[in-house]
Amino acid sequence: MAFEVLDIVTDKPPPADIFLVRQVFQHLSNLEIASALANLAGSRVIVTEGQPEFPEGKPNPDKAVGAGIRFHWASGRGRGVELDLPPFNRTVKELFRSFSPPHELIVTALVEA
Repeated sequence: MAFEVLDIVTDKPPPADIFLVRQVFQHLSNLEIASALANLAGSRVIVTEGQPEFPEGKPNPDKAVGAGIRFHWASGRGRGVELDLPPFNRTVKELFRSFSPPHELIVTALVEA
């Protein structure tokens, strides 16, 4: 077993049994998410992302890269990264979810990259 640090947006990782992506996509633009998914293609990918308790608005709103996320975590309103919807359209199998106060759902899913 080995761990490597790389930029999944620009670098294709070496072959592996599984990749874990935790709370990363919410900080990337849609174009960068698509690039990362392309770099992980053919691999088993488990993605964990925060989702708002109260989804509102258009799915997968684009955003600039940075520390901010796509929804207002304190009110639980807005939209998170939803990889099963456009522009990503991936097959997603939710594995589990948990509630994180005040209004965030933490969702872990197996994603077909």
